Amino acid sequence: MELSVWLTYFIATIILSVTPGPGVFSSISSGLHHGFRLGIWNAVGMQAGSVIWVAVVAFGLGAILIASEAMFNVVKWIGVAYLIYYLLFRRRLYRGGQLESRRVAERARVAGEGLVA
Repeated sequence: MELSVWLTYFIATIILSVTPGPGVFSSISSGLHHGFRLGIWNAVGMQAGSVIWVAVVAFGLGAILIASEAMFNVVKWIGVAYLIYYLLFRRRLYRGGQLESRRVAERARVAGEGLVA
């Protein structure tokens, strides 16, 4: 590896490491709005999302999606359906639709926010 490539990579790594991303903002927001205990559930959700991404990469699904336009469209429309479901679920939750256990619902909601962050 040439020195210029290594230095560019090194500088980019440092810059990306010190700038906050969406996960940091999600954790801060969750901690400020819900307190430390529910903020932990946001972190759990983010870690679950990371595990999902690692599994996707490990199974080579990215390469499959690049090679197959039909499979890419299937995954894309599943994502659209999920976002619509998520929107409707959150609307129901915020309009006062009570779930069986408020505490469990709060944990699940905060963990879900972390999962998609």
